Amino acid sequence: MAAATSSSGGGDTKSAAVGFLGVECCGHDLFVKPTATTVTCPACKQSKSIAAVKPVPTKWFAPYSEPKARCFIVKMSVGSMNHYNDNCLLHIGLSTSGGGGIRIFSFDERGRRADTLTQWNPYRPAESLSIPVVHSQMSDGDWDTALDTYLLVERATDSEYTALQNNCFAFVVGFLNQIGWEGRTDSTKETVVTSIRMLCARSALAVLMCVVSSDDRKSSARTVCICHNH
Repeated sequence: MAAATSSSGGGDTKSAAVGFLGVECCGHDLFVKPTATTVTCPACKQSKSIAAVKPVPTKWFAPYSEPKARCFIVKMSVGSMNHYNDNCLLHIGLSTSGGGGIRIFSFDERGRRADTLTQWNPYRPAESLSIPVVHSQMSDGDWDTALDTYLLVERATDSEYTALQNNCFAFVVGFLNQIGWEGRTDSTKETVVTSIRMLCARSALAVLMCVVSSDDRKSSARTVCICHNH
């Protein structure tokens, strides 16, 4: 279904997304659904029994906020993040630099568009997950221009939205390939998710949840890696 990555500034009580069980491995806090029997550590790459890893004390709340500039932005397609579960659909977009007000570029059943903050999530403006898209070669102005240009090109293609293939995440990956994010133009949904997890581990940033593929929906051990500074 979805992979979530978060970070914390340390302390005795760790933060967890709602509805997850916390364990520790290789200095990372790993959060999985309470029904999971195994967990795969992103550091040692080993799959371990939940019973064999150290439990982490958790504080159960959702670390959401209003969308931030130059970020991947994720929200619930319908409803509140506080009610998130395996059957919920998530929507992802990309935010501008914030000059003149943040806009979020995305693609869904209604088409490709650029939303203001109130248009993006009018009923729950503070329930978005943001994680920076690190691309130091582009100025804020170039970033915003690239998003505007990409939106125009994508609208001209007029390809139809599909839930599992030509969807919001495909739209995001297409933009990343256009700007040569991380020095490549052949990124896929899977490689982008992997890169995002690595970015979170290095810089201790916020939470990301994103739909990857239909196969991922079948996973019984969905890892949520909470990475924090020591």
